[in-house]
Amino acid sequence: MMIGRAYAVVTTLQRSVPAIEDRLRLAGLSDRCASVRAAGMSTLEVDGDPGAAVRAVVAEARKAVEIDHAEAICLGCAGMAGLEEAITTKLGVPVIDGVGAAVRLAEAIVGLGLRTSKVSTYAAPDAKKITAWPLSTALGLRPGAAEAGLARVAARCGQMARSDRTLAGAGLRLCDGMGGGVRDQER
Repeated sequence: MMIGRAYAVVTTLQRSVPAIEDRLRLAGLSDRCASVRAAGMSTLEVDGDPGAAVRAVVAEARKAVEIDHAEAICLGCAGMAGLEEAITTKLGVPVIDGVGAAVRLAEAIVGLGLRTSKVSTYAAPDAKKITAWPLSTALGLRPGAAEAGLARVAARCGQMARSDRTLAGAGLRLCDGMGGGVRDQER
C-alpha cells in the first residue's frame, strides 16, 4: 500500500503458505497480495546455508515479481532477516523484513508518546469480588482444595525465601514470609 500496490510474501516451506494466506485474509490484507510463495528451505537450512537461502528466496521473489506482478516483497520468516538488500539489488523492488518493520513501528508508537486506549475494547476489567477459588471448590468438586493449595504455596514460598540467595541478592523478594504474598523490594 505505501510501498507498492501489490506485494508478495516469500516464506520458508510450502506448509506455511496456507497459514500465511489465512492470516492475510483475517487482517484484510489479501486483496493486494499477489502471491505467497515458499522457497523450499526450512529455517534450519536457511541458517545453515545462507548462500543457498539467498538464491532460493531471490528465485521465488523473482517469480512473484515477473509472474504474479508483485511490486514489493515481504519476507515471511524471521529467519530471513538480512536478505533484504540482496533481493532488492537483484530485483529492484522494495523488500520488507517483518521483524524490522514491527520494531520500527513499535519505536514510532513509543516515540510519539502513544498508548493503548483505555476506553471500550482495552478498558480495565470491572472490579469484582472473588467468592471462591479455585473454581473446582466453588463447584463443590474438590472441597478443601483451595486451602490445601494455599498452604503448599505458603510453604514453598518460605523455602524459596530461605534458600534462593540469588534472587534475594538481586533485590527481588518472591514471598513476604506471611503466606506467599508477592511484592517488590527496593532495588
